[in-house]
Amino acid sequence: MTTTSNNSPVVVYTSLWRVVVALLQIATSAGLMFIVVALISFTDPPVTPPILYRMFAILVVLPFLGASIVRRTCSAIVNVHDEDIVLRGKAVDIRIRLDAIERVVAWTLPLPGPGFSLRLSSGKFFAYGLQLDEPRILQRIGARGALPQQPALAYADAKAQRQRRRWYHHLGRYAAFALLPASVLFYTHQNIAYGGLFGEYYQLGLRAYLTTLAIYWSTLIIYLVLYGGVWRAAVEVACLSAAWLATSHSNDVRRIAERLAQIGYYAGVPLLLGLRYLPW
Repeated sequence: MTTTSNNSPVVVYTSLWRVVVALLQIATSAGLMFIVVALISFTDPPVTPPILYRMFAILVVLPFLGASIVRRTCSAIVNVHDEDIVLRGKAVDIRIRLDAIERVVAWTLPLPGPGFSLRLSSGKFFAYGLQLDEPRILQRIGARGALPQQPALAYADAKAQRQRRRWYHHLGRYAAFALLPASVLFYTHQNIAYGGLFGEYYQLGLRAYLTTLAIYWSTLIIYLVLYGGVWRAAVEVACLSAAWLATSHSNDVRRIAERLAQIGYYAGVPLLLGLRYLPW
């Protein structure tokens, strides 16, 4: 038997766990948006750093970690052979014959991510739904003409073609980049409150000085995660809409939207920071 696709990562969900992870992801996004609205609306009293930390931990970090744990537990490897598909993971070890698959049905909404279900020749659906980061493997599964053109697959394919960010990309995007606005605001605070950049250090000691610096830095990291989340939401809404309204242009819309989001994020931060110093 010749293998045509080796070791492609996949997440294998039952209907229940797919709903659970989708709800956790929705909760994460809703938490981000709630905090953004709170920061804009709640000015008297304002959202202080301790309140911001608690809100972010409860509304964003906890549901994100919950979804990540379930997704990791349901992860598997899919191999597509000439005659069958093999799924192997922590919770599954399944083999499906290709001639038993009647149709590949993409999920209408890409939640918890781009994925599909398998309609079998018996008329029933396979008990598990499969989420794939690389949907091109479906061309092999649907080689017998079982894979129709579907907007959800166009959205998934366009998303898969953009460069995947690893953990150190996010570290640079948020933690490292946050040093720019944090250092400016920290410098301003030290000059106003203590009369100079090292004023707090001279008056209260190194511990107090570093604590204040850490508060500014961690707060700005959260602000950037929120700001980046707004841009990410705009990109995904635009790309999903394009997949339904202009399927053939999904790749172009994704490329343009990602580029605009990058410009908006990195140019928007110094712009918004500068607005704070204008004499209104």
